[in-house]
Amino acid sequence: MRDVKRHHSSVQTFCMVAVFAVFAILSVLLTLMGARVYKQVTQSMQANNALRSSLSYVANKIHSCGESETVYLDQQDGQPVLTIRENWDGQDYLTRIFFYQGTLREYAGVDQGQESFSWDSGDSIARLQAFSMEQEGDLLTMTATAENGRTLSLTIGCSGGEGTV
Repeated sequence: MRDVKRHHSSVQTFCMVAVFAVFAILSVLLTLMGARVYKQVTQSMQANNALRSSLSYVANKIHSCGESETVYLDQQDGQPVLTIRENWDGQDYLTRIFFYQGTLREYAGVDQGQESFSWDSGDSIARLQAFSMEQEGDLLTMTATAENGRTLSLTIGCSGGEGTV
């Protein structure tokens, strides 16, 4: 009788340990799956944020230009560079927005001619896979591609004098 009770107790203990082990394994798997989903969602949100903020930033820069500022699309080494020229107290200042090595960048400074332009100068605006700008008449079309491959385009128009986007 004692052997039967001991065997019955062993089976109960084994079943409880097995249920606990299954619960522990499923808990770990659920946690790992949740962490992977969270990481994917976070990366997607960051890529979408970079995509939208890059286009919005450039659009707001263009919209904020006054009548004394000239906005035009320039070419440097065959690459498009959005240039905003402004004159303060007789001195010309340039703001250049361009895409270089996976980063949309902005450089602002005194106009010192083409030789003062450097691709690695300026501040980083957003990390992107690609960013292009094309001018057609008074319209500037910008296309940004996020690191996750999602692409958005924005066409913006500005009124102004000759050479203005």
